Amino acid sequence: MLDIYHILAGSADEVIQNYNNLVGKPSLPPFWALGFHQSSWQYNSTDVLRDVVKNYTSNGFLFDTIWVDIPYMDAYKDFTVNTPAFGDIKGFAAELHGNNNYIVPIIDAAIGFGQDSKGTDWFKTGQDMNVFIKSSKNPGLFEGSLIGKVWPDHAAYVDFMHPNSTKYW
Repeated sequence: MLDIYHILAGSADEVIQNYNNLVGKPSLPPFWALGFHQSSWQYNSTDVLRDVVKNYTSNGFLFDTIWVDIPYMDAYKDFTVNTPAFGDIKGFAAELHGNNNYIVPIIDAAIGFGQDSKGTDWFKTGQDMNVFIKSSKNPGLFEGSLIGKVWPDHAAYVDFMHPNSTKYW
């Protein structure tokens, strides 16, 4: 089924206004999200992150947000922290927020196999909740979940349309 709408108006501005009234107005991102961001895969500890921020600000460069790539994770597994290197990530985030700066941790869409260092097996939890994308290629393996090979090695992908996905994630 296809719905077709004709928007008749006297000017381009009126067409846009009528279109927005039909589908809804877009939301604006937070102001800081439009600012100056810094990211690198090479940041391998909270101390390095602090040095990067210090170097930016002490040299007069504009700075709003630092992105933290997957080395902050324990064995590149979602929902974990590499505590030997990033044990003070909460304190670092509080420092940033105290200066009206922000931190964005990168989270991969893939859930790795096996337990993290605290004994949690997020893959098994996802399997138990049936939240992973299914594949007809190997229905007898991994309960039919689509398996890929990314940073945490073999991993499954959350089906965010599944009713349990929000509770899981």
